[in-house]
Parts: sequence; structure tokens; C-alpha cells
Amino acid sequence: MLGGLSRWLGLARPLASTYRTFASTGRVGHGDPSAFILAGRVLTDAERPDPARDAIGIPDATLRAAQAAYDDAVARLGRWTV
Repeated sequence: MLGGLSRWLGLARPLASTYRTFASTGRVGHGDPSAFILAGRVLTDAERPDPARDAIGIPDATLRAAQAAYDDAVARLGRWTV
């Protein structure tokens, strides 16, 4: 996905899924204050707990089916050019 976004943006260097952290990384007032930013890499949805999603109790099989349908729609729509 990052490769496609890099091409679409016309970047000379492709986007990377990893990044450096600094002394102020994750601190309030210095960008993203969430603990996830400290990972130093882009986390997958599965690695980022979603309390709202978990609170409504959608079965994993239903979530997987919904994600597959979404991924399919994105792939099909991505073939269209404007």
C-alpha cells in the first residue's frame, strides 16, 4: 500500500513503514501522544486495539468478511482512473 501511495504522490523515495523516534515522541504537545507512536513502525489494525470496536462485540468472522469486502472494493475502485 505504501508503494502505491508513493507512486501516486510521485515521491522520489518510497514511503517506509518504519520511522525514528525521538526524546519527545509520544509526549503531549509534541505530535501524536498515543503509546502506538512509540513502536517506531506503522502498526496493523490487529496490533492496535480498538475499544469501540471491541465494546460492540462483532464476531471475528464477521469482521474478517467485512474487511475482505472492503479490500475487494478498494481494489476494484482503484482500477478506475479519473
